[in-house]
Amino acid sequence: MLSSKPSTKEYAAVYPYTTIKTHPRNVAHYVSKGYFIAESKYYPGRFASGGLLVVKTRDLHPGCMQRVDLWCDTCITQYSLRWRDYIKKQSNTCQRCLNEPENCSSHEYWIRRLLLDNPDAICDISGELDKRFLVLHHLQSRKTGGQNEKRNYVVLSANHHKAFHGTLGNGGRDGCTPEQYYEYKQKEQEND
Repeated sequence: MLSSKPSTKEYAAVYPYTTIKTHPRNVAHYVSKGYFIAESKYYPGRFASGGLLVVKTRDLHPGCMQRVDLWCDTCITQYSLRWRDYIKKQSNTCQRCLNEPENCSSHEYWIRRLLLDNPDAICDISGELDKRFLVLHHLQSRKTGGQNEKRNYVVLSANHHKAFHGTLGNGGRDGCTPEQYYEYKQKEQEND
């Protein structure tokens, strides 16, 4: 089962559970976390090694070489990384985004990430799927202090984008706020 998009580094794993193989170096770690590992039937007092154990991804041993699927905070895609490398990282950003830091604040970067490279791009109001008719809308306009960042964008059909700006005074050239957008969205959904 996939988890929803996380908001903190601690819960960045796509899958909340993973399966590991027990061995003498990691048994004590998992027992200390509250997992049950059977004793060896051949060596009483010792834990059995080589068995499979389902654990929470965040409970993996710090030195674990297991690859885990993670969410990238910047581009909202999944990427894979060894757990021990992940816990040393300072962020949930994938290598692709780390290699493009100068582009992350450009509008073209977000068009590519949220529309063109995103198979799940859909209009937030109408559900339009055809990418030829989708555009990105700043929730907080640049004129009123909004930035080019993921949380400040919403995908809209071109018709809804034009209609929304048409409802604002001066055609929306004075800027817009998230509150205005959500009010417009609620009215449109009530009309459907």
